[in-house]
Amino acid sequence: MRMRPRDLTLAAGCVAGLATVLVSALPFLQFAYRYPSAHVAFEAGEAVIALVVAYLVFGRFRDTPELRYVAIVYALVLLGMANLFFSVVPRTIAGRETFTIWAPLATRLLAAVALAAAAWGLDRRITPTVLSRLTAACFGTLAAVALVVAVLTPLLPDLEVIASERSQRPVVEGPLSIYLVQVVMLALYLVATIGFTLRAERTRDELMRWLGAGSAVAVFARLNYVLFPSLYTQYVYTGDFLRLGFYLFLVVGAASEIHSYWSRIAHARVAEERARLARTLHDGLAQELVFVAGQSRRVARRPTDERELERLTSAVDRAVAEARRAIAVLAQDRDRSLADEISEMVEQIQAGEGAQFKL
Repeated sequence: MRMRPRDLTLAAGCVAGLATVLVSALPFLQFAYRYPSAHVAFEAGEAVIALVVAYLVFGRFRDTPELRYVAIVYALVLLGMANLFFSVVPRTIAGRETFTIWAPLATRLLAAVALAAAAWGLDRRITPTVLSRLTAACFGTLAAVALVVAVLTPLLPDLEVIASERSQRPVVEGPLSIYLVQVVMLALYLVATIGFTLRAERTRDELMRWLGAGSAVAVFARLNYVLFPSLYTQYVYTGDFLRLGFYLFLVVGAASEIHSYWSRIAHARVAEERARLARTLHDGLAQELVFVAGQSRRVARRPTDERELERLTSAVDRAVAEARRAIAVLAQDRDRSLADEISEMVEQIQAGEGAQFKL
């Protein structure tokens, strides 16, 4: 039995919350690993996931041009670009710097705002031709964040690397501003969790269902980043895995979106085939049966004419042939050329009317 959206969100939140409680309360649980390259791998994979899912959501926007989907695409593009250009590339080139702390943090904050707004509103329909403006908004935001952070870098606080011997228990120290941003993001994801889940309950939308559950995991990921600020260390903590879990929920939502898309196409193809078969029956078999019925009544009213009997017999034969053709239509290959279709039609007319055709 499939879980309701609220049950799925509750289950995801409970698992993430239990992991947070266990790691925070039981320091002997070895869940802090000195693995600097894992951050690069996580953020690169998450960037790819976010950008692919953003592309799929934009495809939904083309079908249903609502501002809500623009906000979701905007948020996912910001998340992907923040991971790729503000985290992966700077870490690869220059290691840990103030820029790699504040630029992705500010961009992810804006993405969380967009997700929370999309979860609770933005139902207004807009023109579907907004790709250029959406692209400009995404790259404009990234450029603005990069410029502001670069200018303010001398004034922005850095976060010291947590010592390895203290990595097994919660550490809340360092610049208060960084923790305030994480708390605000936690609240925004909580708002998004409730909004997406309620929307999924109302609309039975699979994408909203998985966005709600994923946002619940993101809430506890941000809580872990408050307790264990592993984004700024060489250690990998629970928060990093929970943040990856948020993106994995996006993957499941994208898979559901693809399945729904192909299901709609399959239903459309079935409806198209039904309509084509109806036209075939109407233009062939139905007309022949009408002719047979009329001829039968005529024969019943007056003495039998041999020519009328021949026409009646011929019409019956054509009706039988049309019935067989209608049955064959269901199993035949639809990748036939126009020439093949015309040839078959000419052969049927030739057989039914006795006329001679040269094609």
